[in-house]
Amino acid sequence: MDVVALHPKRSLDERVTAVLADPQCEATDRFMLCLAAAARDQWQLVEPHVGPLVESIGTAEAVRLAAYTYHHTHQPDRVEALLNEHESRFADRHLPVDLRRLQVLSLVRRVMRRRPLRA
Repeated sequence: MDVVALHPKRSLDERVTAVLADPQCEATDRFMLCLAAAARDQWQLVEPHVGPLVESIGTAEAVRLAAYTYHHTHQPDRVEALLNEHESRFADRHLPVDLRRLQVLSLVRRVMRRRPLRA
């Protein structure tokens, strides 16, 4: 990893971006950094990494992070597809309440986006 990228005078976002871009960064480390960035509402920083994390880590928590990331980056089609594809990764093979709510919100957003406004 480039030591200059981690210099303390660089912003935290620049340093996190540099670590996430490093191909030697382990998936679990990448996941933890994405969780920390999501906690700071840095959804655009997280978005490029969640798809590969779902595939490499494969946990329900990785799916949850991806669903919330797609929701916060206004990608309702991806929320629906992700949750439909990975529902079996959750307990009893059912989505928890918070993710069912996201699924419904995504459906509403998708329908409203395609529906013309009436005067």
